[in-house]
Amino acid sequence: MDYRHDYFTLITYTMQKITSIFVGIAVAATMVIPSVTLAATTPADNFCTRLSGRETDLDKALAQREASVEESQKNQLARITRQRTDQDKQIALSRAAADKNLANRIEHLEVRANTQAQKNAVTTYHNAIKAAMTTRRASVDAAFGTFRTGVDVAVAARQNGMDSALTTFTTAIDSAVTKAKADCAANIKPATVQKTFQSNLETARTNFKTAKKNLPNLGARIDVLRTTRMNSVDAARTVFQTAAAAARTALENAFK
Repeated sequence: MDYRHDYFTLITYTMQKITSIFVGIAVAATMVIPSVTLAATTPADNFCTRLSGRETDLDKALAQREASVEESQKNQLARITRQRTDQDKQIALSRAAADKNLANRIEHLEVRANTQAQKNAVTTYHNAIKAAMTTRRASVDAAFGTFRTGVDVAVAARQNGMDSALTTFTTAIDSAVTKAKADCAANIKPATVQKTFQSNLETARTNFKTAKKNLPNLGARIDVLRTTRMNSVDAARTVFQTAAAAARTALENAFK
C-alpha cells in the first residue's frame, strides 16, 4: 500500500479552476463597465445614460461569477471527501490482506511446531507481530489524521480569503456605481463623473488582483504537510520492521 498517495494534484487543479473564475470576475467587470466608460467611441455627455442602461448587466455578470466560485469551492470539498473515502478503502483492503497473510503464516508455523517450546515461540511471535502491526497502523492513522486536518485548515483559509477578496471587490464596484449615479443625479459634468468612476474601478481591480496574489499558498502548505506525513509513515515502517525482525529472530532460534 502506498501511503504517500494524497490529494495534492486534485487540490491544485481545483484551486487553479477557482482562481480562473476569480480572474473571470475581474474580466466581467472590465467587459461590462468599460462599455459604459469608454469615451473614445461615445461622447462623455452620454456617460450617465449608459451607466443606467448597463448596471443590470454588471450585477448579473458578477452574480454569475460569484455563483461559479461557490460551486467550485463546494465541488473541491466534495472531491476531497471522495478521495479520502477511496483512500480509506484502499488502506482497509491492504490491512485485511496483511492480516490474512499473517494468519496463514501462523497456521503454517503451528503445523511445523513439534515441541512445546516451539509452540510457545509461535504464540510469542504471533503476539509480537500483531502488536507491531497495531502500533504501526495507529501511527499511520495519526499521520493521515494530522495531514487531513492540516489540509482542511489550509483549504478553508484559502477559500475564506477568496470569499473576502470577492466581497471586497464587489462592494467596491457597487460603491463606484452608487457614487457615479449620485454624481449624475447631482448634475456633475458627465466627463468628471466618468473620470472618477474609471479611477474607482481601476482601484477596485488593482486591490482585487493584490488580494488574490496574497492569498495563502495552498500548494506550499500541502507540500509541507505531505512531507511531515511521509516522514511519520516512514518512521512507523522502520519501527515495525525492527520489531518484526526481532520477533523473527527469536522464532528462528526456537526452531533450530
